[in-house]
Amino acid sequence: IRGKVLALNLNLIDGWFETNDLGEIVDDKLVVIGRSDDVIISGGENLSLNTIESIVTDLFPAIQCAAFSVEDPQWGQSLHIAVVGDVDRDAITAALDRISDENSDWDVYFAQNHIAPLHITYEQLTRDMDATIRRVMSFIETPIDVVPEPQTKKQGDSINKEWAERFLAQYPEHAERTRMWQGLH
Repeated sequence: IRGKVLALNLNLIDGWFETNDLGEIVDDKLVVIGRSDDVIISGGENLSLNTIESIVTDLFPAIQCAAFSVEDPQWGQSLHIAVVGDVDRDAITAALDRISDENSDWDVYFAQNHIAPLHITYEQLTRDMDATIRRVMSFIETPIDVVPEPQTKKQGDSINKEWAERFLAQYPEHAERTRMWQGLH
């Protein structure tokens, strides 16, 4: 998005604000049709499905999970988690509530101290590492001419891909969303 803005402390890149929204032109008008990352908006709160999956998997290593959204008339989208393995639903709910509370505490702290944090998602970093590193360096007022090559390599996770394929076979109604965040075609 580019143009006059009312919001303060936006991270603009050459006057542009990156929204991660997907759109198409219909009758000469831009229509937003979704997002290019894994963030859903539920009740006005942005939730990263990848982050939710990572946290649940870290807290409960004996299970496999996939986070996804379902359209919800009250919340816009609601978070759902498909789980393989024995699970204590109350423990997962308590962990997610704790994380939400901690994030809210940080939002309050930033607002009270007039801090505009730079939010970067894993997806932004993996989609365009060079641009993301440049955003970080610009944010800390240390421009960089050349972004070094990463010292790590992305590992494929065949177990997650295999699980996603089984999930799709059982629940084809989630095929489009699942393929988007798993990179399956």
